[in-house]
Amino acid sequence: MGYFSNGTEGCSYESKYCENCIHWVFDEREETKGCPVWDLHMDYNYGQDAKTGEILDVLIPRNEVGVSNEQCTMFIQVKSEGQTNF
Repeated sequence: MGYFSNGTEGCSYESKYCENCIHWVFDEREETKGCPVWDLHMDYNYGQDAKTGEILDVLIPRNEVGVSNEQCTMFIQVKSEGQTNF
């Protein structure tokens, strides 16, 4: 499960992965942004049980040592204008 020790670490992850992913959406009417994976982590990170913990571990895994977050498993890079490959 993704663990962010503070808001800065969470914002850094968002800007590296989330904001560059096709699942990241911005709702202009409500002026909100996000994706289902990020929402699950925000909603269940601290009150998780065995089931939610297992799911969160799969979505944003920790590295082998357990000290940082890996890329979200649902991450799909947004294709930039003129980009032909990833």
